[in-house]
Amino acid sequence: MRLFFILDFRNTRDASNTNQPRKRRRKLRLNGGCMAKKVANHREDALYSQIASILEQNRKSVAVAVNTAMVRTYYEIGRSIVENEQKGSIRAEYGKEVLKNLSARLTANYGKGFSQRNLEQMRQFFLIYSKEISQTVSAEFTLSYSHYLFLMRIDNPDERKFYEIEAKNSNWSLRELKRQFDSALYERLAVSKDKESVRELSKKGCIVESPADIVKDPYILEFLGLPEQSEYSETELESKLIDKLESFLLELGKGYTFVGRQSRITLDEKHFFVDLVLYNRLLQCFVLVDLKIGELTHQDLGQMQMYVHYYDRFVKLPHENNTIGIVLCKKKSDSLVEITLPEGNSQIFASKYQTVLPNKEQLIELIEEK
Repeated sequence: MRLFFILDFRNTRDASNTNQPRKRRRKLRLNGGCMAKKVANHREDALYSQIASILEQNRKSVAVAVNTAMVRTYYEIGRSIVENEQKGSIRAEYGKEVLKNLSARLTANYGKGFSQRNLEQMRQFFLIYSKEISQTVSAEFTLSYSHYLFLMRIDNPDERKFYEIEAKNSNWSLRELKRQFDSALYERLAVSKDKESVRELSKKGCIVESPADIVKDPYILEFLGLPEQSEYSETELESKLIDKLESFLLELGKGYTFVGRQSRITLDEKHFFVDLVLYNRLLQCFVLVDLKIGELTHQDLGQMQMYVHYYDRFVKLPHENNTIGIVLCKKKSDSLVEITLPEGNSQIFASKYQTVLPNKEQLIELIEEK
């Protein structure tokens, strides 16, 4: 018997080949599913961002409204207390007893926040600000009550008003407000102004109209954490300033933005480096800062003049104002600065810096001596 085998080569193909179309279809389905998922995730992310933005905006609005309502409430409580005292004609002993009883009843019904001390502060709050605030009380209060409690401790009305305006305009936290007060910002700005300009500080705050308006002397850099007598290099000082850039810009004043550090200037194949390059948006000009850990020399001022001239001629745009140069130094002679810089100079400044916040009274004495 003969056996015949018929071989069907169509069935001997590699099994993997028979699955190719099927795999391809599966791959296409998977790719399509991944793309659809990515699109869905993208839409979900966009939706989340949109809703988060709405929530953040409204939270801020609610926070501002709650703060304003709270401050106004305390102001009106202070008014009620003062009017009950018949504007001071009632004996002090009787007034204290009234506040003590009032505190107990309010605390029993409304919880904490109405101690006798707090009621006395509300009374003082009204007495101080009733002289400055119009009838539309809610429109006047833009700071937190904690800000006002601190401001109330400032005896000089002009100085108090200055810090209040600056805190509003610069959106200072309570911590920053305390720091600026402790560093005698008002006195540092007032020292170079005439009486009329000092009065303007209490009405409008710090107005930036000229290069001299953005320069302080001294600068207080206690946030760097460098002891007064420690040994450190100019590079270390620069690095510390960059690490604490936000605090440094706040200390510099209004309108500053950071541009760069160690910016190179090349002249005849020689390289020079500006320690810090800033830009002041209010004056629309570059501000160059050079750091010196020792005593200022006339060579330091000459070098800054070269930097300023270079930026004026080759970097600034036609619509921008002349560049300002500030040499920050540990020590300086005012006579040396005066004789080195040209008469009528309004672009180059030398200011001392301190790495430890001095006692405020001592700092004011130093400023007044200057």
